[in-house]
Amino acid sequence: MRAQSAFFVVALSATVALGQVTLPPSTRRPEAPKPVEPPAPQVVPPTPKSGDPSQVPANFPGSLQPVVGATPLSDEALTVETAGLSMNLPLGSVVVQSSNTEGTVHRIVAEDQSWSIEVQVRRSARADATVHDTAELISRNIEQLAPVVTPGRGDIKARLESNVELLQRLTQFTIAGCPEPGERLYFAVPGSGSRRIMGYTILKPMPATFVIFEFACDDSKFEKARAAYELCVATARFEDPTRLIEARAAALTAGTEFLAQLSEEKLARLGDDTERWYRWSRPSLAAGAAAGGDGTEIGYRIQKVSKGRRSDIGAEGGSGRDNPSGLVVTTQVRVLQRGAGGGKVSSVIDSDTKAFTSFDRKDEAWVTTTILRDLKTPGAAAKPSVYSETGVRSGNSMSIVSRAPGKGDSVVSPVLRSTQYVTVGESQFLGSLLVLDNSAAGAAAGNGGGAPIELGFYAYRADTGTVSLRREAVGRDPSRANAWTVRSRQRDEKAATVNVYRDDGTLVRSELVDGSTWEPIEPEALLKIWKSKNLPVK
Repeated sequence: MRAQSAFFVVALSATVALGQVTLPPSTRRPEAPKPVEPPAPQVVPPTPKSGDPSQVPANFPGSLQPVVGATPLSDEALTVETAGLSMNLPLGSVVVQSSNTEGTVHRIVAEDQSWSIEVQVRRSARADATVHDTAELISRNIEQLAPVVTPGRGDIKARLESNVELLQRLTQFTIAGCPEPGERLYFAVPGSGSRRIMGYTILKPMPATFVIFEFACDDSKFEKARAAYELCVATARFEDPTRLIEARAAALTAGTEFLAQLSEEKLARLGDDTERWYRWSRPSLAAGAAAGGDGTEIGYRIQKVSKGRRSDIGAEGGSGRDNPSGLVVTTQVRVLQRGAGGGKVSSVIDSDTKAFTSFDRKDEAWVTTTILRDLKTPGAAAKPSVYSETGVRSGNSMSIVSRAPGKGDSVVSPVLRSTQYVTVGESQFLGSLLVLDNSAAGAAAGNGGGAPIELGFYAYRADTGTVSLRREAVGRDPSRANAWTVRSRQRDEKAATVNVYRDDGTLVRSELVDGSTWEPIEPEALLKIWKSKNLPVK
C-alpha cells in the first residue's frame, strides 16, 4: 500500500520532535510480541464442493492443513471502539479506513500488497440473528461469484450452480472476550488466471452486533498469507466498547480544548531560527560503556523553526490569503540502512522537508524530497533514487501528491477532523507546545505532580496516506527536576514513545519502542562520532 511513500516517510516521521519514527518497511525495528499459534483443526477427508449450503456439515475442516510457522506481529494494534475490538497487526502491514453503508471499514494490507483483511462491524435488525445465519448468507453470496449453468434435458430444467469450492468451515471458533462461538470459512473462487481465495471469520461480541474479518489473496500466495490472517485474528480481544469510546472521547475533548487556545502568539514563540541537531542511535548494552560515542548510529536530523510565509517553502503563493504568514519548519534527516545482522552500512536515506503552518492554522503546505543512495554499487552505476511528496491544505480540504521512480503520480485526499487536527508542521513540535501550554501543564501538575492527562489529536501519516489518531499523555516527571514526560502513541499502538522535556519545552531525550533514542547533540560532537566510526557524512 502506497509503496511509493516507503522512503520519504522517513523524513516526515523522523522530523517529529517526539521522536516517533517510521522507517521504510525493510528497516522497521519494533519488537514484535511472541506470535500466538491459532488452534489447529482436526482434519478429516474433504467434501468436494459446497453445492447446497444447507447440506454442508456444521463443522467441515476440509482439505486445509493446520498453519505451520508464524508471522511476526508489530507493536501497533487496530482498535475498533464500536465493537470493543483490539488486535495486533502483522509486521509491515498498514491500515486504510473507508466507509460504506454499514459504517467504517478498516482494511489491513500486506507490505507487498499480496493479501488484505477487511474488518467490518455490522448490526442486525434481528435480535435473534446468529453467527450461523451470517455464515449462510456469506456462503450464498460467494457462490454467486462463479455461476455455472447446467443445461436441462427433456423435462429437466436448466440449473444454476456454483463453481466456488468450499475449502474449510469451522464452527465453535472462540476468541477472548467474545461470549458466543464464531465461524471461519475459506472459499476458492475461479478467475481468469489463478483462483482467488476468500476467507471469513464471523464473530458476535454483542447482541445484534457482528464483526467480520474478510480475507483475500491469490491462490499462489495463500499459504503465507493464511498464516498472517489466522495469527492476526487470533490476537483479537473484545472489551466493553463503552469504556473504550469514553476514553477516546475524553482524549479528543482535551485535544479540542488545547487547539482552541493555540494562538498566534504561542506558535510564534517557537520560531526562534535556532538550528537544533539530534542524534538517533541504539545505546550499547555493554557494562561500563563510555558515554557519548557508544552504541550504534542509526541517523540524525537537523531542525529549525522560523517565522515566514507559505511561499518560503516553494509552494505556490501570491499575496494576501494566498500567501499567509506563519511558521516554517525545515528539517534535514539522514538515516543509515545496514545489511543483514546490522553490519556494514549498505545505503543512506537523505530527506529534506519544508513544512508551513499559517498562524491562524487554516492553511498548511509541505514539500519533502527523499534520496536513496546505494553504497554497495560503486561508481556511476549507483544512481540515486529520488522520491517526493507535496501536500497542501486549506480549511478541511487536503491534497497530497507523491512521486516515485518509474511510477505515475499518486494523489490522495484524506478526510479531516477539523476540531482535533494538528498540521504536519505542528506535529513536529507538539510535545513542546503541550509542555508550554498553561492549561495542560496546570492540569497535570494538579494531578499529584506526575499523573498524566491524555489528549487526542488527528494527524497526517505519510506511510498510510491517512489522517489518523495520535494520543499524548502529558505529566510531570517525579523522578527528575525541571522535567516533563510526554508519552506519544500513534493510532492504537500498545507501547508509547517516551519523550522528556524541560520546562521551557526543550526536548531532552526520546526513547522509541524499539530501544533506540533521539538526543540533542552539538554538530561538532556528532561529526566526531560519525568520523570515528567511518560513517558517511557527505
